[in-house]
Amino acid sequence: MRIVFENTKNISSQVTFVLLDWSCRESFHILDFLNNQTTRRSQYEIIWIEYYHREHSEIKKILKKSLNEERPPALDQWIVMDMPDNIYYHKHLMYNIGIMLSRGEIISICDSDAMVKPTFVESIIKTFGKSKNIVLHLDEIRNISRKFYPFNFPTVEEITRDGCINWNGTQTTGLLNRKDPIHIRNYGACMCALREDLINIGGADEHIDYLGHICGPYELTFRLVNKGKKELWHEEEFLYHTWHPGTDGLNNYLGPHDGRNVSTRALQARDTRRILPWLENRAIREMRLKKPMTKELLFSQLIDEELVAQWEVDKNKFLISFGRIAYHRKEFIEAIKHWEMVSGPLALDDNFLTEFGRAYYFKSEYNKAMELFNKAMDINPNNPLVLAGLGWSHLQNKNFSEAKEYFEKALKIKNYKNADDSICPVRGLDIVRKISFKHGLSGGNKINNISNTAIIKLVQLDFSYHDFKKKIVLRFKNRDFRIPESLKRKIKTNMILRPFLNIYYEARSDKSKIKGLSEYLRYGSYPCDIPDFTIKPNLD
Repeated sequence: MRIVFENTKNISSQVTFVLLDWSCRESFHILDFLNNQTTRRSQYEIIWIEYYHREHSEIKKILKKSLNEERPPALDQWIVMDMPDNIYYHKHLMYNIGIMLSRGEIISICDSDAMVKPTFVESIIKTFGKSKNIVLHLDEIRNISRKFYPFNFPTVEEITRDGCINWNGTQTTGLLNRKDPIHIRNYGACMCALREDLINIGGADEHIDYLGHICGPYELTFRLVNKGKKELWHEEEFLYHTWHPGTDGLNNYLGPHDGRNVSTRALQARDTRRILPWLENRAIREMRLKKPMTKELLFSQLIDEELVAQWEVDKNKFLISFGRIAYHRKEFIEAIKHWEMVSGPLALDDNFLTEFGRAYYFKSEYNKAMELFNKAMDINPNNPLVLAGLGWSHLQNKNFSEAKEYFEKALKIKNYKNADDSICPVRGLDIVRKISFKHGLSGGNKINNISNTAIIKLVQLDFSYHDFKKKIVLRFKNRDFRIPESLKRKIKTNMILRPFLNIYYEARSDKSKIKGLSEYLRYGSYPCDIPDFTIKPNLD
C-alpha cells in the first residue's frame, strides 16, 4: 500500500469523504462536484482509495489542474493499495483504511460515481451541528436512462425526469416507504458518522461474508444503532446517480444475503444487538483500545496478509456464489449440486450451512436439512435463521415439541415484526399452536408423535399460500406486471409458446458452457483454473 499524494496543509477538517475504487470507475465527476461546494474547502478533506494498482490518468489530470490554478488540491489523500489481481475486493477493508487515515471529525462513506449539489457538505455539517448522537444517511436519486452515458454532466432536473426510478417529484420513494426501508432506501449511497464512534465499534467488519458485492456501510449503521446512536435520514439533501455498465459489479463473490442483496451477517448483527465486528481490523483495534502507536506502525497493520490470502479467487468461492444465484431463483437442486462440491473453511461458515440446509428443506429432505442446521448451530448457536430452520424441519417431521422449542429460541433472539421469511418462526409457532388446540393439548407442551396427514397438509398449504400471497402483494405494490422469470423458463422450453415471448433462445441441445457467475459475467476472465460448468442462459 502506498500514498500517491497527500495534502500536508489540510491537517484538520470537519468532514472526511472516503471514496472507493477497485479499478472499475470510468468517470471521476464526483471530484468536480465535491470541489464546488458552498463550504470552504479547508473544512473538509477527500480521500480516494484504489484497491488494486491503477493510478488513473483522469485523476492525475484533475489533481494537476487544481494545483496549477493554485487552488486547494482536488484530493487530500490518494491511496493505492496494490492488492494482487487474483484477490476479490473487500470494501470494508477500504472503509477501515479511510477511518484510520482520516483527519476529519465526521467521516462520510459515499458513492464515488454520484453527483451532489453545492450544499451537500454544508448540509452534513449542519445536521451534526444539531446533534452528534446520530448516524446520518442520504438517499440517492437514480436514473436508468442510457442517454447520460458516457457521463455528460446532466443537470439535477434532467436526472429527476425521464428515466428516474425513485423520485415522486418532491421525495424519494425510499424515504416515503416506512414498511421496508432497508430494501427500498439506498443504504450504500452515503453514510456519515463521527470518526470516534466508528472507532469505538471496531470499524468496519472484515468478515469474509462481506467480500465482493454483498457489503456496505449499513453494517456500520446497524452496530452504531446497537451502540445507542440514532439513525437519521436527511430529507432535503440527496445524491444523484446515472446509468453506467456494471452497476452491480462484474465477477463478484456473492456473500450470504436475504435474496434482495442485504447481507445476512449484517442483519444478524442488527438482530442480535451486536456492537463489535465479527472480524476486527488490527489497526482499528489498537486505536479503539487507545494503545500508543505511531501512524506508521498503525499504517503497517492495516492489511493482514494472512487474511487477504483467504480472499483469493478460487473454485470454492465460485461454487458458493453460483449456488447462491440458483438458491435465490429457487433452483434448489442446482444450488445443492454446486454446494456439495465446496470444501475448506468456507464450508464451515454458519451462514453457508444455513443456506445449504434451507435448500434441502425446500427440497423436502428434512433430515438432511436438520443435519446441516445442527452443524451451523455448533458454530453459531445464536443464529435465528438456524433455529427457525430446525423448528420447521422438526415440524415437518411431526416432532412438534422440538419445533416449538426452536421457534421460541429464535424469537428470543430476533423480534419478527412480519412473516416475510418463508420459514419464519412466527408462522411456525402459530401452526404448532393450531395443532395443539385441535388436539386439546395446552400450550403444545406435550405434543408429540401425532400422525395426522391432514395436519401436515395444513403446514404445506400454509407455506404455499403465504409464499404465493407474498409474491402477488409485492408485484402489485411495485406495479410489476411482467411475466415471472420462472414462467419464462417454462415457456422457453415449450416449442409452441416460445415465439410469443419474442426472445432469442438457444436450442436446448446447444447449452452454453461458460466460466464464472451467470449474472455477473465477463467470459473467461477468472484468473484461476475453474472447470467448465453447464448452466442455463441468463434470463434477466
